[in-house]
Parts: sequence; structure tokens; C-alpha cells
Amino acid sequence: MKSWLARPAQGDATAAPGGGAAAGGGGGALAQQALEQCIIAVVSIDPANTVTFFNAAAERLWGYSAAEVVGRNVRMLVPAAIQPQHDSFVNRHRATGEDRIVGTSREVEIHRKDGSVIWGSLSLSRLETPQGVGYTAFVRDVSAERAGRETIRQTLEQALDAVVTIDENNVVTFFNPAAERLWGYSAAEVMGRNVRMLVPRAIQPQHDSLVNRNRTTGQDRIVGTAREVEIHRKDGSVIWGSLSLSRIRLDDGRQLYTAFIRNVHEEVQRREQIRLLSMVADETDNSVVICGPDRLIRYVNKGFTRMTGYGAEEAMGRSPGSFLQGPLTDPATVRRIREALQQGRPIYDEILNYRKDGETYWISLAINPVLGPDGRPSAYISIQANVTETKRRALSFDQKLSAICTTTAVAEWTVQGAPVSTSGQLPGQVRLDALLDAAAQARVLRGESLRRELPWPGSQPALWLDAMFSPLRDFTGAITGIILCGVDVTARRVTVQNTEAAMQEAAASSRRIGQISGTINGIASQTNLLALNATIEAARAGDAGKGFAVVAQEVRQLANSSGQAAREIRQLVEETSNRIEVLGESIRALNNSAEGPPGG
Repeated sequence: MKSWLARPAQGDATAAPGGGAAAGGGGGALAQQALEQCIIAVVSIDPANTVTFFNAAAERLWGYSAAEVVGRNVRMLVPAAIQPQHDSFVNRHRATGEDRIVGTSREVEIHRKDGSVIWGSLSLSRLETPQGVGYTAFVRDVSAERAGRETIRQTLEQALDAVVTIDENNVVTFFNPAAERLWGYSAAEVMGRNVRMLVPRAIQPQHDSLVNRNRTTGQDRIVGTAREVEIHRKDGSVIWGSLSLSRIRLDDGRQLYTAFIRNVHEEVQRREQIRLLSMVADETDNSVVICGPDRLIRYVNKGFTRMTGYGAEEAMGRSPGSFLQGPLTDPATVRRIREALQQGRPIYDEILNYRKDGETYWISLAINPVLGPDGRPSAYISIQANVTETKRRALSFDQKLSAICTTTAVAEWTVQGAPVSTSGQLPGQVRLDALLDAAAQARVLRGESLRRELPWPGSQPALWLDAMFSPLRDFTGAITGIILCGVDVTARRVTVQNTEAAMQEAAASSRRIGQISGTINGIASQTNLLALNATIEAARAGDAGKGFAVVAQEVRQLANSSGQAAREIRQLVEETSNRIEVLGESIRALNNSAEGPPGG
């Protein structure tokens, strides 16, 4: 057999396979017969690139008869786009021996006589002969296979889930658009690179060994299962994907893997939220109640049981109000809640409920409707907190405040000084600047408290208050208003004024008594002097004047006694005046103390 096969044109009985005579039969004839009957297209060319053999399968593949091809340049069988360069391609191989196609198999386009294009798998053999280098091509129609593969490829390309295929070396050979969206890499950045670039950095060094272990041991830890894994994206973010891994065994023994990954990040987040909400609902002391659109209970948590004493089985299918409300429950509150539910709007309120054992308790409840696609409530979620102790303290505070307000004047202003409210002790509302000047208001707005004794403007008769002005603060500490708490000191002030007037009159009387006692003391001194003169004259008169001397002595003694009494009265008057002065100072100090301590 020669280096190329020649199939004679129709009617040429002298040609034989290998160019020998027809008689002779030998191996060449058998080879030609085998290739002629081969189901794969066989085409041979000589050193001049002329077709010398074109079997029946080739006729069916290209649509040309052997007579149309044999003896012509093989370029007629290749696509028109490469026909001008085809001889140079073949000759370059002859000259250099560089095997770009020879000895390999590749899929090529077959442009048929009728203009249609199909796909064939081309295997090319180089034949060395004394006449030169020839070639024989074996071409198998793989259009159906390729169509099947293309169908699968396009299906995977358009899949909503990410699809990644790796070869026996763990190199990525397929990376669909969904995978590009999932990881943030383009296919060009991934194809041809080791798949480890797509796994979390922590396991990248061991990833090849993990995959190869499955290849060698067949132990399927992931293959054939689905699990949720972290997807580390190009931008550094991490999302969750559901991974399903398939192993593909080829006839040549190679094992490939295809991973299907679905983005389940939102689903994982929702599950985590549900887990956290479930944990909150199960562990909180607050009561959680979920009702259906019919407002009948479908779920209660443990907090509900602790708060009400009713178990879940006792509450299911019942309206909450039918067994939790009682005689002391405010009907107006019940009506507000019912109207809100009927209108499908949320409501926040406080209501008195009854435990299973009959004990009352206060709750602060929030009821929120969950709207369905039609805009109607599909469920109602109620969160209830036990505020019994808070309510008890608030009620006690209200009662104390009410009692205080009946005996104490209370008034409130905004930070701008506008009146907000006054208690019944005050005859009317006034602006703050009618009571405090701008400087005093500024001190209160800085957080100080001021004490003043002042009349309430417009009151007849005048109402005097011993008042304390203090700032009101919210929970952040910001000043939101000013409040006055004061007591009526009108009677005290009148008493003080009357006492001061009486003391002034007493002081005047004391001064008058002092003056009178001074006069008496002067008279006593003069009388004592006259008595002394009378005694002297009586002594001169001798016996005749003895009786007069005795009288003068008695008058003198009386004058001395009167003078002593006058001096004692004067001393008492002075002491009384001093005490009145001290009392006046005390009263004035008491009256002035309403102005508060220094700086108040």
C-alpha cells in the first residue's frame, strides 16, 4: 500500500488502491475496501494537496460525489473563509513538521455542497512516502452530539442558578452568567484557573486535596448532597449559597465535577431572623399573641401563659377579650381596640385584664395588623407587657398629686412662658413674665430653682404665695417647661403686717411710758430736794420745827421711793423696747426668707 489511497473515478477500472494494477488483489485492495465501507468519512490527499481518496461516508458528509472531488485540491472541502490560506497551512506542516492538528482530534465546521453547515470531529494522519508527505483525514459527523452539548451548554448558560464545571485538574471549564453574578467575577477571570479561587480563603490551600480525595476514594461527603456554604465574592462581601455537586465519569477515566449553586442569602437571613424572633417570643416575659383574620387566637408564647395563667391549648381558637376581660375592664378602652381592629389599623393602649385565677393585672398592649396581598388583615400580632406595678405607682402618684393640688397652688408654663395649666387654688392663668423678670426666668431655664413670695396678678383681694419655681425635664434631661408649687401665705402675711403695726404701737407706748417715768423721776428728785430744804429749816426752828422735820423726812423717803420706782420702770421699758426690736427683726427676717437663700 502506498502512502495515499486513490479511489478511481467512476468507470476507471484500471486504477487500484495504492495506484497498482486492478489484478493482484493483495493487501491494498483489502485496505481500500475497508476504508470504502467505513462509516467515518475518509479523505486522502497527495503531496500536491490533491484529493486521491473520498469514500462513501465522505460523499454523504459533504454531499459531493467522489467524481466531483477526486483529483481536485482539497481546499474545496474547507470553509470558504480559509480556502485561500489552506495550502500554506498544510505545506507549513510538511516543511516544519509542527503538529498543530496532526495526531489530535478537534471539531470543525463542514460546509456541504448544498450550503448547509454541519460539525465533524477531525482526526488527521501524516503519511511519509517516497513521493512526499500526504495526509489522510478521518471525519465523523458530530452535529447531533454537538447539538446535544450545545443544548446543554445553553441551558446551563441560561440557568438561574450558578453552574461551575472543573476538569480533572480542578481547572474551571464552565462558568455561566449566574455564576458571574453570584461571585462578581467575569467568566474570563475564572476560566482556565484553579477552582480554589472561588472558595473561602481559609480552605484554599487544602481544596485540591479535598477534591482529589473524592476522586481517589470515591467517598462522597458532598457529591450527591446539598449544603449551604459561604460564597466569598470578588468585592470581599460574603453571601450564602446552596451547593449541589455532581461527579461526571468519562469513558477515558477522567472525573469532572459540576457544581450548582443557588443564591440563598436572603433565605438564610430570613431564617436567622425567624430564629431570633422565635427565641425572643419564647424567652421574653412579655405576652405574644397572634390571631387570624377572624381575630381568634392561633399562637401564644410562654410569656402569655406566665402572665395570664392560661395554657396554649386553653387559649387556641378563642377571642382574647372573651376570657381575659372582666367587670372592671374599661368599656371605652374595649371599644377603642375593637374599632381599630375593624379598621385594620394598629393600636397602642392600656387595659385591665383578668388572670385565670381571677386576679386583675394591667397590660400595655400593641396590636398590629398584618396585611395580605388584597390589603386586608391576614393576621394580628399583639405584644403585651405587664405594667401593673407601674400603673399602681402612677395611680398612687396621681392620688398624691391630687391631694397636693387641693392644698397647694400649682401652675405650669412652656419654656416660652405661655400658661399651660393652673390648679383650682389660683384665680386664673397669667404669663410667666407677670411673676418673674427675664433674669429670673433665664436662671430657671438654666436648671435652677427659685423661691419667691409674691402676689398672684389680678387676684382680689390680693393672694400671696410662697412659691417655688422649678424646671420640668423630659427623659433626656432637656427642659420642657416651668412649674410653680406654692402655698397660700396671705393670712401669714396679713398677720405679720398686723404684728409689725402692733409692735410699732407697743414701741411707741414704751417710749411714752419711758418719758412719763422720766417725768416722775424728775418730780421725785425735786421733791427729795424740797424735803431736804424743809429738814434744814426745821432744824433751825428748834423744837418748834421738830414736827415739820418728821414730815419732811417722810416726804423725802417717799420721793426716794418714787424715784427708784421710776428708774425701775424706765429700765423695764428699755428692756421691753429692746425685745420688741428683736421681735421685729425676727419677723422681718421670717418675711424676707420667702425670697430664698442667697442666690436663690
